Formats: sequence, structure tokens, C-alpha cells
Amino acid sequence: KTLNGPSTPNKKAPPKEPDETEDPMLKVTAVDYTNLDAVCLALKTNTTFLKLDFSGNKIDVDTVPAVADLLRTNNTLTWLDLSGNELLNEGVAIVAGALSQC
Repeated sequence: KTLNGPSTPNKKAPPKEPDETEDPMLKVTAVDYTNLDAVCLALKTNTTFLKLDFSGNKIDVDTVPAVADLLRTNNTLTWLDLSGNELLNEGVAIVAGALSQC
């Protein structure tokens, strides 16, 4: 008798219950001064994504006003990740100012 591994058949994961649904999230990559305005403009009218992940891009003090404008306009987003960018204190203050106007 030869054993080739477990004899249990492949099982599919059970379907998620309605209360286990994940919030729709968008991970945006390769964003810098050349395209951030266009990305933010497109997301101003977003009604699908609740979470927006801009982490690890090249957003800085000069480009973050586009994100701030997006935050003032979009009422759908509930979560934002800007970690790994080059915001410095001034950029964080710009984002915080936009969030205080929401």
C-alpha cells in the first residue's frame, strides 16, 4: 500500500454569512505627481469603495491637496491608508484639515 498524502478530498471554504462581508476596498499603486490628480478626480464620485489604500506611493506635501479635495467631496469613504508616503507634518495637517470639514 502506497501513501501519497492525506486521503481527504479538497474541501471548499463555506460561503460567508451576510454579516461577514468585507467592506469594498481599493488599493491604488504607482501614484505620484504625474497621475494623482486624475486618480483623485475619478474617485470623487465613487460610491462603491468604502476603503481606500494609498499606502506606499509617492504622495507628498505638494500632491496631497488632491487627496484632501477628494476627502472633502467623497462621502462614501470610511477608511484611508496613507502610510509609506512622504507627507511630513505639513501634509498630515492638510489631510486633517480636510477631514475636519467632512
